[in-house]
Amino acid sequence: MTRFQFVPRGVWGGRASPCFCASKSTGRRASDPNVNQPREARVQIRARFQTRLSKLSALPLNRDIALPNVAHDKPESGTHADASSHAHAAHAHPHRGPLIAIGGAEDKIGARAVLRDVVKHAGGPKRAKIAVFPTASSIPLEMANTYESIFRELGAEVHIVRIATRADGEDPDKLALIKQVTGIFFTGGDQGRIVTMLGGTELARTIRRAHRSGAVVAGTSAGASVICDHMIAQGRKGYAPRRELVMLAPGLGLTRKLVIDQHFGQRHRIGRLFSAVAMNPFLIGVGIDEDTAIVLKADKKLQVIGRGSVTIIDGSKIQHTDIHEVKRESPAALLGLSVHVLTQGCGFDIDHRTPSWPRSDVEQAPESAPISPRVTP
Repeated sequence: MTRFQFVPRGVWGGRASPCFCASKSTGRRASDPNVNQPREARVQIRARFQTRLSKLSALPLNRDIALPNVAHDKPESGTHADASSHAHAAHAHPHRGPLIAIGGAEDKIGARAVLRDVVKHAGGPKRAKIAVFPTASSIPLEMANTYESIFRELGAEVHIVRIATRADGEDPDKLALIKQVTGIFFTGGDQGRIVTMLGGTELARTIRRAHRSGAVVAGTSAGASVICDHMIAQGRKGYAPRRELVMLAPGLGLTRKLVIDQHFGQRHRIGRLFSAVAMNPFLIGVGIDEDTAIVLKADKKLQVIGRGSVTIIDGSKIQHTDIHEVKRESPAALLGLSVHVLTQGCGFDIDHRTPSWPRSDVEQAPESAPISPRVTP
């Protein structure tokens, strides 16, 4: 019979992390230093073992010691943490910059309201420093020139970050630039290109650190989808939820609770967002129309700007779905889903999963206060 014993590795040397050692039914480890030792020597070795073990257990838990401690375990991805975890997350990075996800085809020649808002959150005219990543585009040079011209006209200092190979994600000059800018902007194209080039690189980690330190991160079309932890990589249009409508992949991980789709109303993508949420109801689906954006701030509340609408799909109270059982091409049942359609000025609280809207004068007036009649000249 084989036995397993839990022995701190630091006792025998090396890092102070636990290991499991197997032995036969003799009860001794195959590598046990006590084997073939005289009895007096074994007693001394065991005494030293007990002394080192007592010192080891007295070390603070935040050291690199993998002792089992449920209180220090992180909640699994895709599960709801308790209220204290939510409170901690809300205050963990109080200076986190805004995330701006644009549904694509934003106005580039008129009022440019959405892009103007990107500059505003990056510091405003003459203060904003924006790094533009045309990585997603199949025509990166033309895309870079377009957004460089627009952001310069809106008063921002612009730097184009060209990523041709994964080695560019380790370029010290690019890392230094991201640490200095106040805004990061991802253009449209194919979100797969962004994660293929940047995923796992030091540049991706630097972008996340810059965002936690206050830089705004914005993206349009593919650049909007990629900011999420769970990214819609591919899919098809449709209405009823079907597994074949959507394929998810890891994104850049700037927001954990949202899954974002773009060109939403124009390309009839509600079915694939239904499917994404049905397959993981922890996620909040956000479908953004063209020339429309959400602004998500550090307080986990988003606001809608632009001409179109934003569809919020909340699956936290789903009563039943069979999407995991039916064939990929078959429609799935989806009961108890909450759907909200937001327009400019409306908002949504991510932590509490509640919508908000601009209050009218009547709604804002106290119940006891009389409403003054409108006087017509």
